Amino acid sequence: MVPPEEASPAAEEAVRREGAAWFARMRGPDAARHRPDFEAWAKADPRHQAVYDRLVLRWDEAAVLVGARPSVQIGDRPAAWGGWRKLPLGFGLTACALAILVVLAPVRPAFLDVLGAPSPWWTRIRTGVGEVRQVRLADGASVVVDTDSLVLTRLTDGAGRVRLLRGRARLDAQPDPARRFTVEAGDADVAAQGAVFDVAYTQSDGASATPLKGALDIRAPGAGDRVPAARVGVGQAWSQGPGRRPRIAPAAAGAALWPTGVLSFSQTPLGEALAQANRYARQHVVLADPALGQLEVSGVFRAREPKALADGLAAAFDLRVEVRPDGDLSLARPSAATPIDPPR
Repeated sequence: MVPPEEASPAAEEAVRREGAAWFARMRGPDAARHRPDFEAWAKADPRHQAVYDRLVLRWDEAAVLVGARPSVQIGDRPAAWGGWRKLPLGFGLTACALAILVVLAPVRPAFLDVLGAPSPWWTRIRTGVGEVRQVRLADGASVVVDTDSLVLTRLTDGAGRVRLLRGRARLDAQPDPARRFTVEAGDADVAAQGAVFDVAYTQSDGASATPLKGALDIRAPGAGDRVPAARVGVGQAWSQGPGRRPRIAPAAAGAALWPTGVLSFSQTPLGEALAQANRYARQHVVLADPALGQLEVSGVFRAREPKALADGLAAAFDLRVEVRPDGDLSLARPSAATPIDPPR
């Protein structure tokens, strides 16, 4: 199968047309009968899911304009896997027409999407492995969503809310400094006005937030003004791992480069560096010996180039690169007789 980054315009057009056809079927009266075949199609290629998600987002925007209930809200399953409702014939025909219009319309740059008027409903933004996507919100603010991330956004009068369910996002709230944005990430609410900041969250690592412009107020969800917020300024990074107390430390140098597809490490444990890099590619770089994870790595690497990353690390630490049966790249010691000691 042709990888997404190498697909020809004709192949991309074919995927868009297939997505439009499935969108219309799954909004029609026979959705239940088509569901098994649809799920097989959606899971067969990451592009299928991405195309279908874009159709759902644009359908939601149109539904808001005519007063219908959008497809995605908190409590719903992801739009591609659930929420199939029998709609009147008129809605089915409208869905089909909308799908065709979306497919035939000029394609916007993959990195930039624009969401329409403010909506009381939550809008879902999901990125695939290796994808970094920017979405401009209705008030001029924007959110950059990192690889393999899931974000929900909602704008109301004077306020904006973002739910980071996994991954990382950068919010630029400068265009409307009067609007207060709150990002929910795990057990924290990160609030700011007129700021630019990164927020990350995974179940295993917990939450973190780093302001690039402006300051952040961070407190537990629902605490309100009863609990003083932790104030985090530029040059600082806040984090809270599972079962651990929050901490504020100096921001890591180069950490803000991720939207450009570049990862920067400074005396970062090798195991941690590979965990970050492996989020951007389906071919992973792994360690044959877990003890190698304590080696410290410094440098700048392209996030989507696992072979170059493996070769660079092998040269730096006198390791060899092996291709595993599953296609991943393994870093191993040259031989059992020549151990590599972590730096003291």
